[in-house]
Amino acid sequence: MKYAGVNPLDYFNKYPGRFELWHVKDMDNTTERKFAPVGSGIINFAEIFENKEVSGMKYFFVEQDTCFEDPLKSVIRLLLASASQDASSTPLLSIPIRVFFSGK
Repeated sequence: MKYAGVNPLDYFNKYPGRFELWHVKDMDNTTERKFAPVGSGIINFAEIFENKEVSGMKYFFVEQDTCFEDPLKSVIRLLLASASQDASSTPLLSIPIRVFFSGK
């Protein structure tokens, strides 16, 4: 959604509870908007994930395309960022996590 210039929070509020599955990617701050390690690019995941209850999110899938960092490090960065959220929100670590790798 962010790649297309759309704010996902607008959709969460307009259609609450309808976004059970999320496809998570990140992009860098260049005109090409290349893929970036998840959690290191320009997408404000903290703001988006703070609204996971409104959205109805049950699962999220991290897609780490070719970029300059090891894909597993990107996933770990996202999970650690979640663990540092304040106690009033449900951390991502409480959501069932399965990691799949494809490629080489």
